[in-house]
Amino acid sequence: MINPSGVRINPLTYISQNPGGGLPKTTTEYDGVPGPVFYQRMQNWLRITAGYTGPIDGVPGPNTYAALQRAMVAYGYTGPIDGVPGTNTWKAVQRLCSGWGYTGPIDGVMGPNSWRAFARFLNQDQWD
Repeated sequence: MINPSGVRINPLTYISQNPGGGLPKTTTEYDGVPGPVFYQRMQNWLRITAGYTGPIDGVPGPNTYAALQRAMVAYGYTGPIDGVPGTNTWKAVQRLCSGWGYTGPIDGVMGPNSWRAFARFLNQDQWD
C-alpha cells in the first residue's frame, strides 16, 4: 500500500498509526473494503455532524444509519430517517463521494470505488 505521500507502507502499520491523537485512519481509502475502523470514523463524523449518540465501536446499527440518513439530507436524501439504508441512502452517499474522487454512476450500489471515496472523506483529520 502507498500512503498519500507516495511512501510504501505496511497496511497493518497504517491502521495503528495515530499521529493526531484521535482515531486511526481507515485503509478503506486504499482497499475499498469497509471494516471496523471505517465505521468508527463514520460514527465519529456522524457524532460531530448529525446527532449520533451511540458508541464509537465500529459496529454500525440502526442508530448509525439513521444518523447517516440525517447527514445525507444535505446530499439529496429525501427518504425516511428509519435507520435502514437503502438505494436512496447510498445514492446520497455517492453524491457526497463525487466530491472525493468517485466518478462512477449515482446508482445506490456501493462498490470499492464508492467506499474508497467515502473513506477519503472520513479520513480527514477533522473527523478524528
